[in-house]
Amino acid sequence: QLLKPPKDIMTLSPDVISPNNDGWQDALSIRLTFEQSGYKGRLLIFDAKGFPIRTVVNNELFGTDNLYFWDGLTDRKEAAAIGRYILLLEATQSSLPPIIEKKTAVVGR
Repeated sequence: QLLKPPKDIMTLSPDVISPNNDGWQDALSIRLTFEQSGYKGRLLIFDAKGFPIRTVVNNELFGTDNLYFWDGLTDRKEAAAIGRYILLLEATQSSLPPIIEKKTAVVGR
């Protein structure tokens, strides 16, 4: 039996956000799709230097289909600088291996 390649859990849209409240690509849509329910975990955003700037969710019990948004603000409610950001998903479920997935997103203006 062939093993299926692991499917991406995290889907981001659009590729570049411009959080300037003009109604066009102001927020990053983050969809998390798990094949089974019961995963618990966190979703963090880091700047290009590796510093955590935003906790999207922490200690969350995920369903199979989850939708979150990032408005381009840090945890301090400051606008994130223009540049590339790393989104890190860490999820565990008692009977399955942990999931760690990273994706990048860009903040433009």
